[in-house]
Amino acid sequence: MKNLFSLLILALVFTGCQKPVNDVEPQTEAKKTEVTFAVTDFAQSVKGFASAGNKATMAVGDTLSNYADNLYYTIYAADGSYVKSATQTKTNANFGKFTEQLVPGNYDVFVTATQNMFGYFAGTGSVYSTAKITPPAPNLWLEFFTKNLSITVGGTPLTQSITLDRAVGALDVVLKDAMPASVAKIAVTVDKEAADLLIKTGVAGTYGSTTRDFALTAADAGVANKKFSVLLANTATDINVTLQAFDSNGTKLAEKVITTRVNKNQRTTLTGNLFGPAATSFTVVVNPVWSPSGAVVPF
Repeated sequence: MKNLFSLLILALVFTGCQKPVNDVEPQTEAKKTEVTFAVTDFAQSVKGFASAGNKATMAVGDTLSNYADNLYYTIYAADGSYVKSATQTKTNANFGKFTEQLVPGNYDVFVTATQNMFGYFAGTGSVYSTAKITPPAPNLWLEFFTKNLSITVGGTPLTQSITLDRAVGALDVVLKDAMPASVAKIAVTVDKEAADLLIKTGVAGTYGSTTRDFALTAADAGVANKKFSVLLANTATDINVTLQAFDSNGTKLAEKVITTRVNKNQRTTLTGNLFGPAATSFTVVVNPVWSPSGAVVPF
């Protein structure tokens, strides 16, 4: 009986010393830091392109909403894995400013602003080295601006200013001819336009041809130095530009092919005769700052 009493006392002492299961503290995730990004300005002059608000010209320092309707951003970890992406429209009260909570470490951030919605924007599951954007219609880009930046997040809040760069170049075609009355349409075809762009490098992953048609009216008959403009995202390779004129029945009246290249934030102008002698050549003018002056390269 005495032994039984001793065993009972020991059992009570052992039970009292055990830590209740529900007293075990749960594991907590890594502490995050607030990071705020603010699109503050544009690196290049933006004169010469109509803004989202239909302004004739735009200047450095204009607010983002003056010439962009949408803002996209994606954040990647140092190993290239996807962390977060989101979009904003200019109706957002904080358009151009976004805040995220990030675990301390190194990150790559891609930001782009555009007048139009992209056909595809890198999102969940994408990897930085292969993530891409595509235009809203096949091989048809409108004006947009981008920035890639690397940041280091520590234990204190971080504010990062972002200056965007224009990602497209402009191709202007000026026909010196007095426009024949029989011409109903001018077509400008580029054989190698970007079908998509890798966001890490800004270079096309795939290419395709694109054609822009410009309808003419009776008021254009006899007009010389008529200009036709397109925006191109392929600024990495030479392109063949085919100029064609058609009548109202779709019969081709004239054609000429010119090899050139466009560069980001530059206007490349092709000037020449489409309806003149076959020997007539076009002149290529590159305007780095989109001003009337520039280098002339005959070919």
